Amino acid sequence: MPERRVNRPASGGKLGAGKLAGAGKLAGVGGRAREGPLRDVTAEINEAMLSALMQKVVEGDPGVLAFFSANPDLVASGLELLRSQPCVCRSGKAFCECCGRNMTSLGEEVSAEVGQVAALPRSAEVWELATRELEAWFQDENGVPTRAHMIVCVQEQGGPLLRAEVPSDTPTMADCAHSLLKSCVRPMVGHPRRPALVRVDEAALLAELIAVSDRLAIELELVSSLPNVEDVVDEMEEAMGEDDAPPGLLRTPGVTAAAVHRAFGAAADFHRGAPWRWIGDDLPIEIRSALAPEGSCVAVVMGNGGINYGLVLFDTLEDLGALYARADSDDGSRLESARALNVNFDAVDYLPPDDHHDLVVHKWPVAGKEAYPVFMRVEPGSVFRRPLCGELELLEAAMRALPAFIERHLRRGG
Repeated sequence: MPERRVNRPASGGKLGAGKLAGAGKLAGVGGRAREGPLRDVTAEINEAMLSALMQKVVEGDPGVLAFFSANPDLVASGLELLRSQPCVCRSGKAFCECCGRNMTSLGEEVSAEVGQVAALPRSAEVWELATRELEAWFQDENGVPTRAHMIVCVQEQGGPLLRAEVPSDTPTMADCAHSLLKSCVRPMVGHPRRPALVRVDEAALLAELIAVSDRLAIELELVSSLPNVEDVVDEMEEAMGEDDAPPGLLRTPGVTAAAVHRAFGAAADFHRGAPWRWIGDDLPIEIRSALAPEGSCVAVVMGNGGINYGLVLFDTLEDLGALYARADSDDGSRLESARALNVNFDAVDYLPPDDHHDLVVHKWPVAGKEAYPVFMRVEPGSVFRRPLCGELELLEAAMRALPAFIERHLRRGG
């Protein structure tokens, strides 16, 4: 199985000051945040589950199993710790009648056939079954950043998590259906059983389950939302620190898919033009535009130093000057009074998860595997947010105009 490892942006997942800097004088703003150890996402997922479970054991919560992955990759130490912890009733049994904790389901492969499940007792329970794309990234066997996915089966109305799997590849509907069978045969809480009803939110999964539902005597329902599944995923990502990612561009009021498509197109052309070959960040350029807050802005092209690549548009020359005045500061105060827009190019795993999802849906253009554009706005106090529609249009216009200007006036000496 490929090792799930992932880069994490600076500032706990948020795009911090390091993403505003290119090289040369501006490099001191933070440098390139990618230069850190990759995260082992599988270990983090298991650790988060383990932590949540043990906290509930300590609190004496009879629910005990908050969420836990029955993955064969489960960290050995975590599995041993779980198995060494007695239930609140101190029964010490593999299956606890008090809290329903099924220790035999942890860290083992489970085989489940339709006939085997059909023979199980039928409960009155309602279950939710779904697959979700997590905000975490891992590297596949070819070293390509890939979003992690989770298959979740959970009982409704605040019931326990029955099964959670993080497969090495994007799960198919058949994988999800098989996970339901495994949830019946080896649930993480309670005795083996069938539910009365399974709710799903994908028509393709419903079609996959219809083929076996008659034999299992399980009713199916297609719904628009699965709140219990979302609770599990939210708790997982909060425990992993993935819930603080910036919102997507389309989550900003007034920003449309068409506007973002134009901005991505301009960014792709800007990256292909590579104007940083001819200009460093020590040569700012004034841009006069009605789109700029003050009627003009100051552009700085990043990338001549070979670290970060992109473009920064400072609101005024004073904003740029304030940044230069703090050139020797290493306390993170260089952006305290800066006002700027920027686009930074990086690998796909640096895109905010919402942007990655929307890029796939809307087929936004990208120039290459290290050319995914991340658009941000910085306000005084080192506050980062996503650009408004007019700000995105200003970045688009600047990326369209600057390469030709630099080619004409700098490279050719015009």
